[in-house]
Amino acid sequence: MRPNDRLRFTAIEGARAILCFWVFFGHALQASGFVESDLWWPLDVVGTPAQGVVGFTIVSGFVITHLITKAQEPFGLYIWRRFLRLFPLMAFCLLAVLAIQLYDPRILAFDKQYASAYIVTHATMLHGVLPNEILPASATAILGPAWSISLEWQFYLVAPVLILALFSERYAVFAAVVVFALIAAPDTWELFGRTFTFPHGAFLPTSLTFFLIGIVTYRMGEHIRALGALSLPLCVLTVILVFGVTRSYPLAIWSAVLLAMFNSAALNSFFANRTLVYLGQISYSVYLIHWIVISCLHRWAIRDHFESGTWAFFLALTVPALLITVSISALTYRFIERPFVRFGKSGTDGSKRTTAAGASA
Repeated sequence: MRPNDRLRFTAIEGARAILCFWVFFGHALQASGFVESDLWWPLDVVGTPAQGVVGFTIVSGFVITHLITKAQEPFGLYIWRRFLRLFPLMAFCLLAVLAIQLYDPRILAFDKQYASAYIVTHATMLHGVLPNEILPASATAILGPAWSISLEWQFYLVAPVLILALFSERYAVFAAVVVFALIAAPDTWELFGRTFTFPHGAFLPTSLTFFLIGIVTYRMGEHIRALGALSLPLCVLTVILVFGVTRSYPLAIWSAVLLAMFNSAALNSFFANRTLVYLGQISYSVYLIHWIVISCLHRWAIRDHFESGTWAFFLALTVPALLITVSISALTYRFIERPFVRFGKSGTDGSKRTTAAGASA
């Protein structure tokens, strides 16, 4: 790894911070009674938190590609570390939701007749694989945002084979055909005369496109650097064209992050500033915990005192939710996330040589 790689990849943490708080404020707007049509730009963009999750999947495709191509770990060690990155915090949050449910069943409610099935599928982090017709609302039951954790886990399981095949001269064509076939997968499938629905993009084939963008852009990174002085205007033009064609804010943000990592010192200093980097490090905690905090405040403290769909409601909900979420997330990152990540890195010769991209992947 070259000396400046760590600085370059630190920009990814800044991107994670922006994306996780996009999701936070989007859910706060929705909980306050606002719909997208009520909002003006840029709040109408913020009010679509699913787009923030799209950004996370792109980042994940990039980071996991880096880990797989550089670390070259045995699959067992690789997936063990990925499990320790995701599951401990998710298990903590699931237990918190179940405890809150015992205290007040009206909050974070889910269909109790499927409770055992929900718990089992969440314990495997494969709850996003099951269609509604087999287990209703499996992807979002118990803890709403955890649908994307299942999506992430599905990607982790297949990523080594997928990425190495795509980068292999021998298997690249076959892998590309398989990938494009999966990308074409719809949210609703007709099989054996039955309809199966996979909502929210929680089933990997329905969201594989975004991981693939991260994979491909990782491959492009060194080519961007090789352009030298031409790379800056070309990258800026790419950001403009990407947004102009797709109207996708996550793609535009990701293009800016690439520019920061591979060319622009000014953009890199923005994404890699200390505050954004720290918020990016705790972004996984923020992502899972904010939903619980917003739901509890909404039910216990706000809904009976403010009119829904007003800015007074939004501020009364968002300000304490933000403070509480960040405070709890700082603690869960320190006492849950980081210890388990370190545990996963211990006991192997290569455990101490982890890049900044992998440190909080």
